[in-house]
Amino acid sequence: MQPLDEQYYNRLNEIAGAIQESPKLEQYLEEEEDELYNDLRLEFEPMLSELHHQVAAEAPLQLVTFEKYLLEPPFEGLYLPRVLGYAVLRGEISDQYRYVRPNDHFKDILLAICKSVHFEQLKSGSARLSRSASRSAATSGSPT
Repeated sequence: MQPLDEQYYNRLNEIAGAIQESPKLEQYLEEEEDELYNDLRLEFEPMLSELHHQVAAEAPLQLVTFEKYLLEPPFEGLYLPRVLGYAVLRGEISDQYRYVRPNDHFKDILLAICKSVHFEQLKSGSARLSRSASRSAATSGSPT
């Protein structure tokens, strides 16, 4: 694990600032509707995803530091379900399907999700996204 390059750190701070200044976040905090949180996710998660892929391609040893920075409150829990998935897939397992070494990064992400004030939206949003992906995969395979 290496410290995060300044260019990535600055870009993350720009995105965090944009999230905090977003009228969608303000509206979500006032009304606390799931759809408003999903709108926030649709607006900002593509930026986070693009930056995540850039760090993975250009500086993979900084990826864990990058993902730990996403656990900070200014990101409002955005992109955490995907980061959790990446942490699970990154672990090395034995023949008995047990982690060869402790996966503390996975634990940190999972705890951040569980302690997040947006836990219900993260939980329901992830399930909703996986159901819609399953439906679209099923319908795209059917002949028209």
